[in-house]
Amino acid sequence: MKIYLATSSSGVKKEQRKEMIKCCRPLYLLETFYSGEKCCAMVQNDVGTDNFLLDSGAFSYMNGKSITEKQMEEYIEKYICHIKKYNVKYFFEMDVDCIFGLEKVEIWRKKIENQTGIKSIPVWHKSRGIDYFKRMVDEYDYIAIGGFANGDIKKTEYPLINKMIKYANVRGTKVHGIVCSIINNFKCNNR
Repeated sequence: MKIYLATSSSGVKKEQRKEMIKCCRPLYLLETFYSGEKCCAMVQNDVGTDNFLLDSGAFSYMNGKSITEKQMEEYIEKYICHIKKYNVKYFFEMDVDCIFGLEKVEIWRKKIENQTGIKSIPVWHKSRGIDYFKRMVDEYDYIAIGGFANGDIKKTEYPLINKMIKYANVRGTKVHGIVCSIINNFKCNNR
């Protein structure tokens, strides 16, 4: 199992950050594209392409930051350019279902994948349902489960999440739990 440390360099002075990275030597880092291209490139450089995970920044928009569809289209274009420019291997889809609907998210996912030539990491949310989860497992080698950070997935539902992870693992699909480092609650062999 890999645990990605979410870095977000905002609020940390450059020298403090440099010292933290030197001292702690994290193996795997995640940064949100919402922090900007320079920040993402710097974090990716800290651990290398194979150990870096690019977050789309969708969570910021799902939690109150307003955005129009036109602005989201422009944001996605920048996201695509960044992925291509920095050869990002692992990145999440733009999972803003609750703002623009799943159909639009699927269109954007295909656009990102077609323009980068790389499969994104689709993010399952409860609103997508179990059948959708199974389809994701069939179509992708690496998927994610969202809903831990906003409380959408309750602790009482962890046994169900365990079953979902096992279902994916048996089929060779890795699962990333977004904002989920409570590894004692999950039995898995994942990324």
